[in-house]
Amino acid sequence: MLTTFILASIIGQASFNLVVPLQIAETQRINFGDIANLESARCRVAANLRSGDACVESEWATGVIRVSGAADETVMIHLSPVFADGISFTPLLSNGTQSDMYLVQDGGVDISIGGELTLDKPLILRQYNISYMVEVNYQ
Repeated sequence: MLTTFILASIIGQASFNLVVPLQIAETQRINFGDIANLESARCRVAANLRSGDACVESEWATGVIRVSGAADETVMIHLSPVFADGISFTPLLSNGTQSDMYLVQDGGVDISIGGELTLDKPLILRQYNISYMVEVNYQ
């Protein structure tokens, strides 16, 4: 019995981009300060302003993240809102939105982050911490 083999082959391609890996670090946390424990109370922290019916006079500060990467590269920053039991938090960039493009100069860029905090209902009196997602991608 005669067996016939037919051989076929192809050369595949692979592509990649060489980049300097991005690094991100939170250098300062967002601090809303004291918040009134009221239903539907809101407090907004921005670059030079803290406003809202829930903002009680106290120390406060915007947060800062540092993005390090290749110089003169553009990165897209996207912040994700958080919804927890009785609390919603929308992190905001200095342009008042959750996404913006930044140019990394001299190997790094500092980005100010504020946000709006809303209490859906009165909560147990104590200190609260909220974690939120920051996505950074080369463009």
